[in-house]
Amino acid sequence: MGNLCSSIIVNERGLGYSASPWFGLVWRGLSVFLGCSTAPAQDVVDRSPSEQVAFFESRIRPVLIEHCYECHSLDSKIIQANLLLDSKNGMLRGGDSGPALVPGQADESMLLKALRYEDSQMPPKGKLSDEILRDFEKWISEGAVDPREESKAGPKKAWVDPLVAKEHWAFQSLVGLDSELHRASLSSALIEAGNSDRWSVEPSTRIDGFIDAQHQRRGMVASGEAEPLVLLRRLSFDLTGLPPTPQEIDLYLADPVDQRYSRAVDRLLASPQYGVRWARHWLDTVRYANSNGADENHEMPNAWRYRDWVIDALNEDKRFDDFIKEQIAGDLLPAPDDELARNRLITATGFWVLGPKMLAEQDKAKMQIDIVDEQIDTFSRTMLGVTLSCARCHDHKFDPFTQQDYFSLAGILMSTRTMADQAFVSNWMERPLVTKAREQERTVHQVKIDGASQKVQQLFQRLHQELVEQGKLPALPENPSVLIKDGPYSDEMKKEIEAAQKELETLQKGMPEFDKAMAVEEAKEMVDLPVHLRGNHLKPGVEKIARGVPKVLTNGLPFPEIASNQSGRLQLATWLTDARHPLLARVMVNRVWMWHFGQPLVASPSNFGLKGEQPSHPELLDDLAMRWIEQGWSLKWLHREIVLSRAYRRTSRDARYDETDPENRWLWRQNSKRLEMEPIRDSLLACSSRLDLHFGPPQAKEGPRRSVYLNINRAALEDIFSVFDYVDPASHIEQRSVTTVPSQALFFLNNAIVTSSAETLASALAKDSQDDREVIEKGYRIVVGRGPTPKEVERATQFFKMVTEILGDSVGGAESAVITDPSLLRNEVIGVFVHGLFSAREFIWIE
Repeated sequence: MGNLCSSIIVNERGLGYSASPWFGLVWRGLSVFLGCSTAPAQDVVDRSPSEQVAFFESRIRPVLIEHCYECHSLDSKIIQANLLLDSKNGMLRGGDSGPALVPGQADESMLLKALRYEDSQMPPKGKLSDEILRDFEKWISEGAVDPREESKAGPKKAWVDPLVAKEHWAFQSLVGLDSELHRASLSSALIEAGNSDRWSVEPSTRIDGFIDAQHQRRGMVASGEAEPLVLLRRLSFDLTGLPPTPQEIDLYLADPVDQRYSRAVDRLLASPQYGVRWARHWLDTVRYANSNGADENHEMPNAWRYRDWVIDALNEDKRFDDFIKEQIAGDLLPAPDDELARNRLITATGFWVLGPKMLAEQDKAKMQIDIVDEQIDTFSRTMLGVTLSCARCHDHKFDPFTQQDYFSLAGILMSTRTMADQAFVSNWMERPLVTKAREQERTVHQVKIDGASQKVQQLFQRLHQELVEQGKLPALPENPSVLIKDGPYSDEMKKEIEAAQKELETLQKGMPEFDKAMAVEEAKEMVDLPVHLRGNHLKPGVEKIARGVPKVLTNGLPFPEIASNQSGRLQLATWLTDARHPLLARVMVNRVWMWHFGQPLVASPSNFGLKGEQPSHPELLDDLAMRWIEQGWSLKWLHREIVLSRAYRRTSRDARYDETDPENRWLWRQNSKRLEMEPIRDSLLACSSRLDLHFGPPQAKEGPRRSVYLNINRAALEDIFSVFDYVDPASHIEQRSVTTVPSQALFFLNNAIVTSSAETLASALAKDSQDDREVIEKGYRIVVGRGPTPKEVERATQFFKMVTEILGDSVGGAESAVITDPSLLRNEVIGVFVHGLFSAREFIWIE
């Protein structure tokens, strides 16, 4: 297989290497038995519009306001160079030197050239940081999305009209399940769907009732159910991130037809691998990584404790309101008697510490407010589904959030200790995880230290007495048990002193340490912040803002009073997880739906604000959110409710409404989904029986564990991460993009994980059977979760013969054979076959 890989690399790079028979067999010739092209389509899906707007609002607009508006806005006394930078049209129109912006072409944009100090030098007071320049380059390269509108009347004022906010669907409280409004919406959906009789019999059809109602309105007929093994593979990847094994397939098919699907759901939800799969989804939203990134890319050696806490919490189906509450303020909740439970509450608050930080920033006040800003951005987008950080520099331009709202929440986090110190290169907070066993170890070890210390003191007393007797000291020193600097010690005495001190130092260094977790704690002083002019910490206002949350979200749900000696995190956690809260349950149900269907009910999953998307099925979203709360916030209940629905079980192989509803907004079929990097890598290892399913902390030498355990270095991601659209772990990610690029095909041709997995599986298949047809059957079942069709068996059989003739001694005699050993030849032939299966689209796409 090594020769195969090298020949393909050379050929794909166009270095003049003649097309080898290996290349034709594995790349073009694979279609002989796969019956489909392995080449990727050039279909690229960029970041969502809401993500691009959020990037502009948090990373671009504040810089323009702070450094450019003074000379280049309608509020300027004199507009320099006739250039306006306070609207998109102004930037495109440009000034005396021409357009300031060329969307998609960063290097051609005058604005970026000026910021780089190339053609001109802007801002004139000093060049901006490299990080800001990279942000502008990224923004322009991605199309320079800019929601600002031009206004001759001056800058557009913030939209904070409480009447508008009150009418917005997302800011309205969830109504109770027994309310008149809810009953009316249910009745309407049931009547339109024509399925009121079965509603009470089959709970999962509550979901289908709302979806069927939309079909009725549009004259649509939904697709039928997917094939049994397609459903099993879909379920297995959705709930555990792993392909079904041949044994699991046999068990599934052996169950009664009317029970096997629901039994499979229960088995998969009970698997410990469920927590691994769904933890990865959550870790995306909270920007989990194992290094700090930013200016000083230090390793975060204890970040894994938070990751494992998430996995454990999901596996035990911790109430989701508690799951959120513990991350916000676990250290402030009543301390349980069990020390493990106490330490888990501390570990959960690592949520606040995980973000990147400019550790070497010498303006420590700026570092602190920037950390708070990053925390607000992650918290608000993840748990509230709003872009609150946009209100740092100015009242939010689209949502009813003011700067006062922003700094009221900032006060809570400024009253929370995230950084351990303000050293030249600052350190983040880590808290000890105290246990009785470790305390006992430390007590025993301290006795040894005390004994060694006493031994040193006694040694000095004896030596000093000897020196007095020898006349080398006139009298005993004031403290005879302490070393005299430059004392008249003999060489023998110095050796004795050195040995005793070394013993003491060794014991002191060997004191058993408490394990530590990245975590926050209450600050020594509580802070109410004033509004900062344009978000600048050097320009604070006079009036301080009481700590709290955005006022528009307290209508009908008042924020608890914060005592003067409390940060407000506990009140924040209590308020957010109140069943009456308008956003948390809606936001999370929408995310779970998205991770199951590939698309959310609200197409902007981290922006439920006024510029966010309207829900496609608002009654369904609220019904699920309310019932989820009533079911005790059980995430496993929510999974079961969704995957048991007919909507989830539909086939994706239907194109009847592709022209009228190309995005499948009305859910008339299921969506096919490309696997993310983690399940792709895990599947390669699992299919070759090499995947290590053990849980626990990092190991000195990491084996082939599940991908969630891989080290995520923010400054140096492994190649496999970027090939398959891994997220930027520096910030919250609402949804992973899906791109199809040539490097993905080359990965399957040449990557060591692929080739070694193919070789290992091929060896096992060859050992199990000498019958080609049986090998083909098992190969398909292991790699793509089904048996081959008769046509695929025929093609694969032809392929086996073709490869055997090329590599064996049937062409030109034994002297021209590539492989003469029959067993090695068979292994190699099966290896090429397996490699081809891994390279097929079906391996990484879920139907």
